[in-house]
Amino acid sequence: PDTLCRYYALTEQNLGKHHLANHDYSKAVATFARYRNHPNCCSDSALIGFADFFLGKARMMKNEFSAADSLFHSVFANPHADAEIKDMSLFHLAKIYHVQGDNVTALSFLEAHQRTLPGGANQSADDYLKGDILFDACSYDSAFIYYRRSLAYSTSLSTRCLIYNRLAKLAPTYEPDSLASYIDHNAALVGT
Repeated sequence: PDTLCRYYALTEQNLGKHHLANHDYSKAVATFARYRNHPNCCSDSALIGFADFFLGKARMMKNEFSAADSLFHSVFANPHADAEIKDMSLFHLAKIYHVQGDNVTALSFLEAHQRTLPGGANQSADDYLKGDILFDACSYDSAFIYYRRSLAYSTSLSTRCLIYNRLAKLAPTYEPDSLASYIDHNAALVGT
């Protein structure tokens, strides 16, 4: 019976991930909440860390930032939580604080996350978020640098489109000869 209960709990976790991947955030929240309240999860601090992380991610995607903030802080405070989800919690906290307009705190969480990355790791998402934070703080020259760095490693078409859009806005000041190229790349990606 214990093995069956554990598999049921893990099925809830996987179903929640499925809902999250399919952008069905209400179902993801409900499923991760059931997983979080499952007796097997409640008795295992490491599983609580995973549950809080994914529940926080689903709440963040639903723009329930206060609840997500609390959940990500819980993950980070959990001594038995997986190191990778602790690190990703820092990244998500940076995103939450950025969306809420607290760029100083967002930058602090982002820099803490970047210190956890191994050397040579793809930092495209970090660089893009840092570019956005700096753009919103009117540090356009620094934002331009981070957008360029992000572009070098980004593989997501939608992210590349967003990066080219930002670079096109900044290019007239920082790289006028590349403006047409950024616009063309953005248009090509929008068309795919």
